[in-house]
Amino acid sequence: MELGILEKIKQCNRTIITEEVVEHILSCQSKVAEKIIRDIQLLDEYGLALGTDYIHRIGGSKYKLWELRTIFGKVHNRTLFFCVVNGKFLLANAFIKKTDKVPVKEIEKAERIYDEYLNEN
Repeated sequence: MELGILEKIKQCNRTIITEEVVEHILSCQSKVAEKIIRDIQLLDEYGLALGTDYIHRIGGSKYKLWELRTIFGKVHNRTLFFCVVNGKFLLANAFIKKTDKVPVKEIEKAERIYDEYLNEN
């Protein structure tokens, strides 16, 4: 399964996917992982025009932080991302959402990853 997932991820031209997101996808059941990848592909194709069923702006961040919503059954996966240069998206981290609000620790983790990205680029 890992090879197929990595190949599909490589096909996304507008998304920069961190190891944290890849590890989360690989930790999911195969059907859930496929759904997350499909949603990433949709973000890659349509960007912020994707619509609120898929993406939502997150408050409480010092940056413009977004979440990609992947729902499979009763499990709500979230991939936090930022818009970066040239219409690309940095997918910072991913997790299973268990509460109504995005946990502060997940926002802070995404911000740290974004800060590292900014310092390297």
